[in-house]
Amino acid sequence: VGIYNSATGTLNIYSSKVYNPTCHSGTTCRNCAGIHHTNNSATTNIWNTVVDGFKTGFDECAGYAYGTFNVKNSIARNSTTADLIGKINSFSYGFYSTSSANGYGSSPTISNSSTSDPLFVNEGSDDFHLQDGSTAIAYGTTGGPAFDFSNASWPNATPEAGCYGKSAVTNTLPVASSVSIDSAAASINLTEGTTKSVSCAA
Repeated sequence: VGIYNSATGTLNIYSSKVYNPTCHSGTTCRNCAGIHHTNNSATTNIWNTVVDGFKTGFDECAGYAYGTFNVKNSIARNSTTADLIGKINSFSYGFYSTSSANGYGSSPTISNSSTSDPLFVNEGSDDFHLQDGSTAIAYGTTGGPAFDFSNASWPNATPEAGCYGKSAVTNTLPVASSVSIDSAAASINLTEGTTKSVSCAA
C-alpha cells in the first residue's frame, strides 16, 4: 500500500504523488492500493494528488461505512483493477479511467470529473507535469492547498487537477496600432482601421 489510513482523526494529503509501487524485494508490486482508507472514526481528505500504477488507486476498505473519504483535484491512473473503488464519499474535479463497486456493493460518488487522458509530460517516466493543451489545466476547484508539489503557487485562478500547476497557454498575435512604409518616392502611413493599396515597381 502506498498510504494506509487506519487511524482516528483527520488525515490531509495535499499536493502529493504516489507511484511506482515496489515490494521489499525491490520488484514492482501491483497488488495493493495507492491510498487506502479504513477506519470508522477517520476522515481522509485528499487534494491535488496523483496516484499511478497500483492495483487500485483511491480505495475505501470493503464498502463499509468507514468514516469520510474525500478526494478533490486529483488523478488516478493505470490501476490494474480500478482507479476508484469502494465508498468514496466524494471524488470531484479529478481524472480517472475506471471506477468500481466492491463486493459489498458500495460505489464511489463521482462529480465534475473526467475519464479523458490528462496528458502528463512523460507518464512512463513518472513525470506528472501537464502538457500544453491538457484539459486538467485550471480544471480543479478552489479551497485546497496554496502550493503544488514543487512548492510553487498555482498559476491560474482555478487550480489544476493533479499535483503540478501549469499556466494556460493563450495564442495571441501582437496588433500594431500603426505601420509606416517608407520608400524613395513616398511615405505611406497606415493607422488602425484603415487600408491602402500599395504597388511596387520591379
